[in-house]
Amino acid sequence: METQNGYVQAQTLDEAIDRLPQPYAEIDEEFLRKHQGELDVLRSIFDEKGGIHLVDVGGENACICRVPAREIITRIARHGQAGGNRSDPLALDLELVRLCLLYPKFESSTFGSWIAAAPGFPSAVAKKLLEIAKVTSEATAKKL
Repeated sequence: METQNGYVQAQTLDEAIDRLPQPYAEIDEEFLRKHQGELDVLRSIFDEKGGIHLVDVGGENACICRVPAREIITRIARHGQAGGNRSDPLALDLELVRLCLLYPKFESSTFGSWIAAAPGFPSAVAKKLLEIAKVTSEATAKKL
């Protein structure tokens, strides 16, 4: 960790995530201001991979996610084609969210309570992640 302006600056993904409030704190303007340093580290890590996004599904249910990389989307698609339990749409949505969720942690009681209260929550987040992934993938054309 590095000291900057009298504050200890997180240097890695795990350090930055671990410095965010546990248990979960509502993500509002004050949260974003107070944890600017940690969010800057996350931004720098994922900058070339589509960045990080605040996904808000209403109420106090907002989470910070990375944009799914092509490898993640390919992995989810393969699971969907494999059949069995792995092709269950909810299971695929949960897997996508698990691979992209940065805060709160997927294993947290907060995330578990969100799923218990609204079983469609992972699908709403997964849908938004796929939309964001499409937007960050730009197509180019070259006249032949």
